[in-house]
Amino acid sequence: MARNGADRSQKYSSNWATIVLDETIKKLAGENPNINVIDKVNTLVRAEFFICGDVFDTNEVTRLIGVEPDEVNIKGTITGTRKRPSAETSWGIFTNKENSLDVNVQTEKLLKLLINKIDLLLMIKERYNVSFILSLVIEVSNRELPAIYWSPETNRFLGRIGAESSIDLYYYS
Repeated sequence: MARNGADRSQKYSSNWATIVLDETIKKLAGENPNINVIDKVNTLVRAEFFICGDVFDTNEVTRLIGVEPDEVNIKGTITGTRKRPSAETSWGIFTNKENSLDVNVQTEKLLKLLINKIDLLLMIKERYNVSFILSLVIEVSNRELPAIYWSPETNRFLGRIGAESSIDLYYYS
C-alpha cells in the first residue's frame, strides 16, 4: 500500500511541476513554438550542499568524499568578503548559477556526486558530529518562478543522511 502511495505522490508532484513549466514555457515562447525557451529565462538557480560543525578536518572530508569543495570555512577565521570570523567550520559544494525553470536540474547535479557516498557521509557525521544542509538559492527575475520541489530520490537521500534543507528566494524586477 505504501508503494502505491509513493507512486501516486511522485506522479502528482511530477504532474504539478510539468503544469507549472508548461505554463511558463508558453508565456516565454509567445507565438513562436520553435524558440529555445531556456535562452529567454532570466531566473538563476544554484544548488548547494554543506557539511557544517564546530571543528572538523575539512581536508579529511575532501579525501573521504573524493570531491573538491567549492568553499571551506574554518571556525574562527575570516575568509572572502566576511568581516567576522566564521562561527563554525563548513565544507560546501555548489552547482554554477544557471538559468532554470526547474530546480531539480541543479539538485540532481549534486545528488550524482553524493548519492553513492551515503555510508561515507554517515561515518563523517558520526566521527565529526556534523550536520548536512541541501540549499537552493533562487534569483527570480521577471516573475519567472521555477518549479520548486524535492524529487522522491532527493527526499530519500536527505532522509537517509538526516539532512536539513532550505530555499533562499531573491526577487528582482
